[in-house]
Amino acid sequence: MVAAVYIACALIWGTTWFAIRRCIGDGGYPTFTAAAVRFAIGAAFIAAVYALGWARPGPRRGRQLGAVVVCGLLSAIAYGLVYAAEQSLSGGMAAVVYGTFPICTAILATLAGVEKVTRRALAGSAIALLGIGIIFADRLQVSRAQGLGVVLVFVSVVVSSLYTTILKREASNVNPLATTGVFLGTSAIALGAFAVCVDRRPVPWPPPAGPTLALLYL
Repeated sequence: MVAAVYIACALIWGTTWFAIRRCIGDGGYPTFTAAAVRFAIGAAFIAAVYALGWARPGPRRGRQLGAVVVCGLLSAIAYGLVYAAEQSLSGGMAAVVYGTFPICTAILATLAGVEKVTRRALAGSAIALLGIGIIFADRLQVSRAQGLGVVLVFVSVVVSSLYTTILKREASNVNPLATTGVFLGTSAIALGAFAVCVDRRPVPWPPPAGPTLALLYL
């Protein structure tokens, strides 16, 4: 079961980058609107699961709820940066840069005292990053114009590692689905507000088939 779940996560995560590009590319959805809708759909699904009596317990203390909300805001920043970067950056390049996430999280978690990361775990993270680099080796050419995209993704990695560490510290005894529901809802609201101010492209109507399928997949 562990192996099956790991393979499923790798396949889903590995295709996320292409789906984002497909969703916001030519003929697709406005960049930050697409991100906001993605998170809103996810939050609505988990809310339905919670209403059915699953995904319990939720955040029990004000501090826990506050921490999850703050992490949701940080997530909005992190994913906003990814979506902005993928306007000019290939999905393969974004995936390679984001492959630094395990190492970055391990370092922050160790510094924060959340957990002690072993040398074996760090070595595994380095090998994983190398593997991602090999897979996307033919997509690593980056122009000067795309350099900003690389920087945005890397900043997103740092922000993501930060909120992951906070969640480990403050909400370790909360059901992961409940945490994710509050987390996604907060991100959706923040990204939606930002999209209203920034996005200039209209939402396409009727919904285009390819970008819409990519959005639902995400």
